Amino acid sequence: AIGELLAATATIGGDYEKSQVLQAALNEQLDKTALGELVATAATIRGDYEKAQVLKKVAGTHGLDEENCNKLLNAADGMQSAYEKAGVLTTVIDSDSLSNTSFNLLVKVTGRMDGAYEKSGVFKALAEKATWPTDEWVSLINAAASVNTAYEKSTVLITIAGKMPADAKVRTAYMETAKTIGSSYEYDQVVKAAK
Repeated sequence: AIGELLAATATIGGDYEKSQVLQAALNEQLDKTALGELVATAATIRGDYEKAQVLKKVAGTHGLDEENCNKLLNAADGMQSAYEKAGVLTTVIDSDSLSNTSFNLLVKVTGRMDGAYEKSGVFKALAEKATWPTDEWVSLINAAASVNTAYEKSTVLITIAGKMPADAKVRTAYMETAKTIGSSYEYDQVVKAAK
């Protein structure tokens, strides 16, 4: 019945109506396949606000598996609004459903966002979790170089400095990314934070 519902929902032209049906379907116990179909249907929603509402609810689903998490992240990647996309990504981070593969995909999706403020917010949310292995910390720090304002980049790095492990590889990545800051004041603040 859920499969038939999702097939019918895909034909709904209105974004609001489609998002309402999908959100209602999420109140049911969906198996992995049905959840994947629901995410695929959500990806067809044109309006970023409506799409974000569905994807955030999916992100909050208990036991979201890696495959569907990656589908969700790819659907979020297609959103134009940095604000709505950041809302979806931070909900995924808060749900604690990130595998290593999903972590790397989330970092890539965030790196492609336009808004420096929203991008830095997602990177800071990742840093706050502070449970990542060395390679994930390096990936996060390297991606922070894509934040295109000195202030926002420095806030990300300062947050990372307070959470990153005492690891030579992580520290090297941190100092290399710090060098991409275009303001000497912010650069000094970032270097001090790492001491």
